[in-house]
Amino acid sequence: MILKPYLIASISTLFLGAIAVSEVQAEPGKTVGSDGTTIGISGDVWVLRTPVSDTTQSFYGGNLRVYDVHIAKMVEVTHQECKTTPSREDRIWRYIANTDEWMGEFRISCQLANDLAIAYGMGKPEMTSIFMAEADEPSTTAIPTLNITGGKVQSWMQFTQNFQPIR
Repeated sequence: MILKPYLIASISTLFLGAIAVSEVQAEPGKTVGSDGTTIGISGDVWVLRTPVSDTTQSFYGGNLRVYDVHIAKMVEVTHQECKTTPSREDRIWRYIANTDEWMGEFRISCQLANDLAIAYGMGKPEMTSIFMAEADEPSTTAIPTLNITGGKVQSWMQFTQNFQPIR
């Protein structure tokens, strides 16, 4: 599967430990965001692609690693998607680092996303542009962020260490 270049949204900042995704104006052939991380969907598969080669590095100097933040973003988008399209149970995410290094394929069920939303709480919504393969324009939605702050940081890091890809 090849995603069209305009199927992108950027992960841009860390706000009080929660992940923020900014609205973007996508142009074909260009990535956006401070680190170039993109989110796209084609068919039933979501893709989070980052140019970062070391996903174990600290995300903006905090305790969370880039990997932890990316998994959180997948959960946040899945949680919102499940609320708006509840008939589809699982969401499949392909995670690609260093532009083409396969990090794995993750299955996030609506139940898991909901359980994590309850456990961590949901914070301030961030405007998130979701680009679909069949659309020329993004759909921008306010997606609440997980409250991964304070004592919840270590718990989240433990979760992401145990959350294994299905492929």
